[in-house]
Amino acid sequence: MKLARCQRYYYVHVNGSGQHVSLGALYNPTYLVAEVRFPVEMRSVPSLIEGTGTNYYRFYRDDSSDDFNNWSDGISRATKVSTNLETSLNISGTAGYGGIIEAINSASLIAFSSEL
Repeated sequence: MKLARCQRYYYVHVNGSGQHVSLGALYNPTYLVAEVRFPVEMRSVPSLIEGTGTNYYRFYRDDSSDDFNNWSDGISRATKVSTNLETSLNISGTAGYGGIIEAINSASLIAFSSEL
């Protein structure tokens, strides 16, 4: 119960290498979108906190993969229960293709804050 109360203000989705980020899809050939659902309803629409650096994340799809540094386009369609992560950095593929996104660096971090 205490964890759920804390997650209303701050939720860590990914912290470190080898962690699943989300399923994602190419909106167009160079733009990746992924949805994240929060475990509890947050206090307000959150902001993104992320660890960034060279090749922190990988998008696997269609027998290929792209490594990218960060969620360069931030979040969109954010609500108290979910948000989209978006990037156009180092992404290339066929629009409409989906795949799996993982953190591949020990310093990878995706968190959401709705602190006072």
